[in-house]
Amino acid sequence: EVIDRALHFAPSGLAASLMVGGPLVTYLSRLAMLVLWSALLLGLVGWLEQKRASRPSSPVSLIGSHDFDSPYDRVASLFGEASGPLVGKALRYYLRSNRVRLGLATAPIFAFIGKLMSQNSGPLGGVEFYFTLAFFSFLGFSGPSSIALNQFGSDGTGVRRYAMLPIRFAAPVRAGSLAAMLLGALVLVPTLALWALVTEMNVDWRMIAMLLGSSLGGLFLFNGLAMWTTVLSAKRVDFSSMLNNRLPLGGNLVVGGGLILVVALHFLLMQLELQTVLTLWWAPLVFAGIGLIFYLLCWWGIDEVAEARRDRVIDVVAS
Repeated sequence: EVIDRALHFAPSGLAASLMVGGPLVTYLSRLAMLVLWSALLLGLVGWLEQKRASRPSSPVSLIGSHDFDSPYDRVASLFGEASGPLVGKALRYYLRSNRVRLGLATAPIFAFIGKLMSQNSGPLGGVEFYFTLAFFSFLGFSGPSSIALNQFGSDGTGVRRYAMLPIRFAAPVRAGSLAAMLLGALVLVPTLALWALVTEMNVDWRMIAMLLGSSLGGLFLFNGLAMWTTVLSAKRVDFSSMLNNRLPLGGNLVVGGGLILVVALHFLLMQLELQTVLTLWWAPLVFAGIGLIFYLLCWWGIDEVAEARRDRVIDVVAS
């Protein structure tokens, strides 16, 4: 109901109401709001065009295409002049990795986890929803995790380039994290919609809010931890390998610890009735907020640690 009311004030809702018609005062007020929307959006387009045309020179642009002429660079340009080339490089690594491709392609499996793991419990008992809620915290991170937890592992001797560029060593770590966040976020809504279609439960807005909060919280939390494992637990790996364990010790601890917490959350929820859990629909959204704060703290805190660990990481990966 809240979303429906909000859509009445979106450009599409205002245009639809103008086509339907109504009292003159209402018609004129909606027309004025639509004109305001048009002015704001045209101003935004003009500002973006001017910003693109007057991009200042940056030392970071030395490491990537300045023309933004590929899909990777066009997407990466959204992150600004300083981070764009590094994000473009990270996106290439992620989307050319067979393990990441497989992880992203199989993300919809999360929509069926609760259904499969609660076969003998019945959907009305809430077991399916509890499993789904717990494992959705891994949804956005699972696909890119093989690279996100060890971003320099596939660079080989190429990791030395970061010691010669006029950038802090944390810059590529942050850029790789942004790329992982972007790819992970892309699978959240489609998988959530698929779950709503395949579940036998009576879905209401509280379930959707809880699953979305769990997904976003996990996305922020695990990507924040991945920045630390990248610089504290680097490991050289074969980029093309699909079989061996690509994760460093820190990465395995993050994944293993995350799974333990997920299972513990499930058994904790099992002690409560479904309707009781649904009254706490806001809790996963709070978790998402805490996850965002944690991610921002990691973002700021990784700088000095990455700089201090630069030579050690380069030695491990390039050896």
